[in-house]
Amino acid sequence: MTGLSETAARDAGFEVGVAVVHKEHHAAYFPGAKELSLKLVYDRKTARLLGAQAFGRAGVDKRIDVLATASAVSSPSTI
Repeated sequence: MTGLSETAARDAGFEVGVAVVHKEHHAAYFPGAKELSLKLVYDRKTARLLGAQAFGRAGVDKRIDVLATASAVSSPSTI
């Protein structure tokens, strides 16, 4: 997890939107693909990424690293 959870974002006064994706961690036509789930929490007014959660057996760390960087770059220091 990185940034704010859905509950924390609502408590902070944001107009929260959530996107949940369940896909394989790499192209499904390659053998050994494992399911990866991502939950993105964003502000509906600004489309700014507020937080993310990931769950899976492979590739989770890479996705969270990228989302944490994107969130840090686009967010003001008040969050």
